[in-house]
Amino acid sequence: MRRTMIFFFRFFLFMFFVVTLSHRADAFEIDNEDFPFKDPFLSTFLVNQTKPESDYFMKRMRTHYLRLDKNRPAFRYSYWKNRDSSALAVVIPGMNASCRDYRAGILAEMFYARGYSVVVVSSSMHWTFVRSALSAATPGYVPSDASDMRNVIAVIVQDLEKRNKRTFSKKVLAGISLGGIHSLFIADQERQETKIGLDWILALNPIVDFGESLNAIDRMYVDSLTYLRSLGAENWNESLFSLHISNMMDFQKKQMSPPLFPEEMRFLLGLYFKRSLMEFILVSRQQCDLGVLSQSHSTLRRQSLYDEAELYDFDGYVREFVMRYYQDHAEERWDALKSKEEILAESSLRRIADTLRQNQEIKIIHTTDDPLNGPDSIRFLKDTLSEDQLYLYRYGGHVGLLASESVRETIRDLIP
Repeated sequence: MRRTMIFFFRFFLFMFFVVTLSHRADAFEIDNEDFPFKDPFLSTFLVNQTKPESDYFMKRMRTHYLRLDKNRPAFRYSYWKNRDSSALAVVIPGMNASCRDYRAGILAEMFYARGYSVVVVSSSMHWTFVRSALSAATPGYVPSDASDMRNVIAVIVQDLEKRNKRTFSKKVLAGISLGGIHSLFIADQERQETKIGLDWILALNPIVDFGESLNAIDRMYVDSLTYLRSLGAENWNESLFSLHISNMMDFQKKQMSPPLFPEEMRFLLGLYFKRSLMEFILVSRQQCDLGVLSQSHSTLRRQSLYDEAELYDFDGYVREFVMRYYQDHAEERWDALKSKEEILAESSLRRIADTLRQNQEIKIIHTTDDPLNGPDSIRFLKDTLSEDQLYLYRYGGHVGLLASESVRETIRDLIP
């Protein structure tokens, strides 16, 4: 009898533990069934039709320039001054986006409406950042890129405080996609040594596992192109695809179904990232020729160089460009035996899990259907963050949540 009671007691504790964990995991998820699209790629492209609520807001933007290094071009950033405020918000956009990015402008408008002066900087993978502020010639190693971004933001804060002749009493940071993971790495670096003095951090659809996301991008381009070509010329005309793309720009305004079906959207997203990768490669070569590309960079004849750069996917970029630069040219050189897997692990949010757990001023808004972040990455966020830190929506793709008024309202409510 006693053994039976002990067995049931232990069984009860076990089931209570399991149910509690299950409840905690599900508690994060927000079922936004009213989101326009359930396909993650259509959802991702929905944000292309979204812009700040006021057309005048982006026109009020001012461009400031900073000379970070006398031997390099001036660094530029966008700025909205709120004369009655001593609070500053800095927004970091996604991969290859400039300081004029309209998605960052959506967040900037929200902060401005809450009384903040707002700065938007270019992505560390944008050519202007690489030329003006990146310490490495080749972007793509998150800890280093985030550190460079942190240094730039610290200088911007000092510059604005000098211009305005007063210090900022509150400083917050927001990042989108790649800018999201950089914002969170900056929070970790600030935990070890205060340079900016951040009071609050928001990350929208941050990259969780950099290697996983790069593999997803490579697959979405190759796999979708292979599938589309398999349909045959009578069903999918590759040469006319660019004309077909132009028709999608007005689909939301006309409240029509998008003219591209999901596999085409998937290909288009992969193509966008692939074209961005080519820009990283070319601007990196201007900074430091690693000897990877054989074609010359002639002012009049560049097509052969473009064609060669276009042969690389993100996996090849990390192996042939990022690893080679840090092994041979960086001030803190990597060991030649350091593997690609180790490098990518260092560019994962798992590396800064303690900071994510302990800093309750970190807020992350994400989606379970994000095509750049797999189930394990979403599970990591659930296991690491508290319910007050993580807002996890069922639909929205990658950054498509910015098209949702209810999500924008959530962001407004979160802003301190």
